Order: sequence, then structure tokens, then C-alpha cells
Amino acid sequence: MNLKKLLKGIFAVLVCSLSIIALGKLNPQSVKAETALTFDSFSMENGAAVRIKTLTNDQGEAVESNGLRFSAEISASEYDALKNAGARFGVVIVAKDLLKSVEINEETVFGANPSFYFSNETNGDGSKISMLHVSSAACENIDKDENIEICGSLVNILLNNFTRSFIGRVYVAIPQTNESGELTYSYHFAPYYEGNIANNTRCIYYVAQRAQEEESEHASFLQENYIVPFSQTDRFKNYQYRYYVNHHYIDHNGDGTHVVVHTERTEHYAPLNSQVTALPIEKPAGIPALEGLNFVFDIDESKPTESGRVYAAGMQTLDLYYENSKTISEEHKADTLAALVANFLNPDNASHNFGVKMTADGGVWEADKVIDENTKQQIGISLHATKDPNKNRTIILSKAFFEDLRAFGVTSMTFDFHTPAGDNNKIKYNVYQEELIDGELTRLPVYDQLGNKITNQVTEHKITVYLEDITRGGGVSIELDPSASDKDGNYHFGSINFGFEAKPVA
Repeated sequence: MNLKKLLKGIFAVLVCSLSIIALGKLNPQSVKAETALTFDSFSMENGAAVRIKTLTNDQGEAVESNGLRFSAEISASEYDALKNAGARFGVVIVAKDLLKSVEINEETVFGANPSFYFSNETNGDGSKISMLHVSSAACENIDKDENIEICGSLVNILLNNFTRSFIGRVYVAIPQTNESGELTYSYHFAPYYEGNIANNTRCIYYVAQRAQEEESEHASFLQENYIVPFSQTDRFKNYQYRYYVNHHYIDHNGDGTHVVVHTERTEHYAPLNSQVTALPIEKPAGIPALEGLNFVFDIDESKPTESGRVYAAGMQTLDLYYENSKTISEEHKADTLAALVANFLNPDNASHNFGVKMTADGGVWEADKVIDENTKQQIGISLHATKDPNKNRTIILSKAFFEDLRAFGVTSMTFDFHTPAGDNNKIKYNVYQEELIDGELTRLPVYDQLGNKITNQVTEHKITVYLEDITRGGGVSIELDPSASDKDGNYHFGSINFGFEAKPVA
């Protein structure tokens, strides 16, 4: 991201309803290029920059409070050749929502029937007046890495437009003499960065967010002039902002290389600047490339990209990774399963696979680690529900967690619950599968340690759930009877065991 300070007087701008700016007016010249001009190095720079200082007039009064700048680069040799031929440079900035399917090019900007024009002016015959090329030497001759930087800015953007996206594109206007001896101009627009218009589409708030994260020396200015002012608007307070999650399904070649066989992109909404964490999904149905394949969520690979800040204009994308359990190495398979179990047991990393909630009007669960005093290893989770201990407590185990276990060939899962030491050691369970989270409940058959099917409440420490019985819903719900908790409603959720054996006969 280019965060160079925007220079005072960088452009004289003409603005039409915040939709377009045309910069850099040509002074007609009769110079005709003797050689063919090239602009092979001419290209937009990635992204945009925000103003990081307040500009003032000769009386010391603030005149411009914000700015969004788009830039392009061109080699010094090509720049010199164009300048010697009388060429000038300019920038067009268009609001994305007004652009729609129209391209920013010579025909749509400077043609006889332009798509962009001054809406409050017409020619004598009533036709629209196309953009003019307004001169300003400040837009060019900025040395950068032996190239020349050409840039232009949209300034004094209204607060309500801070999350409005704009597209910037730099061009060069070249004077030519036609067969009649008249002076005309041809226009060449710099290609978008890496050929993608999205790389030159930005809103001022998103650029300020990223600049605030990356440039600590300007953090206070950005906070004061961009982040805080917009936080007072209705758009900030009342809107949910879009972000995306990419779910990448990965297969493994014989040589150990990875191949992404499918990416499922999902859309989500949350308050601006909030921290969000992506949750895994099941294998998408109806995708031919995934037929017959079993995927397991890769916790370690996903961890660096599973969480992030909600940016404006849908600019945040989180990434989760799933691996084909049949093609990963045995070592990797063991490590992934171990990470899955550790993630399940660890209350600090339990967002993917383990959820807790209260039924009725009960209080809120809290979870701590249970440590074996001898081995000093974690053996479970201590669940605390200190408000209204007479209400049943319910643990929700996500469907995605069981899908991951199936991918490894796990057929059963045994849970060990117990109350804190010194209290009644018996506990009662009701186990259900859900149509949806908080939806319809169906009692799920469970088994004791001897393989006997139990249909009502269980008074043993351990219960076993067979994955083949989990056929519906958003997950498994385990209801803990309050009579088995201590006076404050505390339970311990102890060890879990994964079974690969066949299901016993009831």
C-alpha cells in the first residue's frame, strides 16, 4: 500500500455528483511524434492511498480534510518520450455503483457519445459535454524506484460516502495531427493492477483501516480523521457489513503437492471493525470434483486466516482449509486428528467444534481446563453455570465436528462427565440430535460402557454415541440434569475417546 503524503495542490479537480474526476487539461500543441510512442511499462499501482495530513490555505485554515489517491507508474524513458511529444497525463475516478457494466476507456470518457459527462451542462444542441482534460503539473514527475508516478485524488469526501467504493484509472493524452492538419488527441488508459479492476477499486474507510494497521506513526491521525468521524454516522451504527469466507478443499498428489479441487465462497455480515472467526462447513453437495471424497477440517492450516477484522466494502476474506483424509500422509493424519481433539478439549480454541448454551432462563456457561494432577496434562473441560443451578444445562456439539470424525473413520465417541471432587458422583444425561441449532430435538440412542443401549437417562459416568445414529440436524445436544451438579451448577466434562470398532448389538 502506498501511503506517501498527498502533496498540497496535487490536483485541481472537477467533480460531478461524486461520480467522476477528470484531471490534467491539454494545452494544444502542433507537435507530431516522429517515432511510434510506447507505454509498455504504464500500469496502475495496487490499491489506493489516503491523505495523512490536513492541508491548509495561505491563511493557515484547513481546506482539505481527507483524500483518496489512485496512482500509476511508467518508466522514465517512456515518460520522457511521451512528454517530448506533448503528451499530458490525467486520472479518472468513478463511483463503483455508478459504473455498473460500463468500462472506463477512451470511448466512454472522451468519445463523441460519452458514458461520463457533466450532468448539469449541455452543448448547444442539447448533447452532453464530455470530460475535459484539466492541466496540473503536480500529478506527475514523482520519482519512484526509477519510474515516474502519476496520481490523482478525490478530496473532501462526505462522511456518508466513506464506505462508498471508487475506481481510479490513470491515462495519457497524446496530441496528433490528422490528415486535415487538425490537432486531435488519442488516449491510452493504464491497465488495472494485474489486470483486475478490483485492485483499483477502493473506499476511503477501508484504505484508512489498512493504513491504520500498517503505519503506526500515523495511527492517531487516521483514527481521528477517518475511523472516529465515521463511527458517529447512522451507516456505522445501523449497518451490518459484508465479509466472505473461502472454504478450500484440498487433495494430495503422490509427490506430496497440494491441489485445491474446489473452493466454496460464503457471504456473512457483522458490525464494521468487529473481529470475526469463520466456522467450518460440511462438504458442499452436488460438486462433481468432490464426489466420493472425505475431507477433514485442517485446524493448524486454517488458524492464521480463520479470524480477522470486518473491513468496509466487503474487503475482508477469511480462508479455511479441508484435506482429503484418504490422500494425506499417515503422519499428517495423526497430527490433524490430534489437533482436532486438542481443539475440542481446549476452551481457548473451542470455537469450531464445541459450543455451550443454556436452556430456559439459566445463566451463561464458562469453561476451564481440567488438569491431571499427576501427569499435568489436560484431561477435559470444567463447565461452570453459576446462575440458577436448578435449570438444565445443554452442551451443543457441532455437526461439522462429527463430519470431521467420520472422515477419519471414527465410528463412535465416548464422553466422561463427572461432578467436582467431593460432590455426588452420579450424573444424568439426555442426548439429542437437532434438526437445526435451537431447532427440533430428536432423542439420540446412547450406549453405556458395556454396549447396552440406553433410551432414557443415564446414571453412569460415560456415555457412547455412534456416529451412524447422527443423521439429522445441526449437531448433538447433551442435556445435563441439574441434580448432578454442585450447588453452583458446576460440572466437569472429562476425557473423550474415539472408537474405530464396530457398533455392538443392543
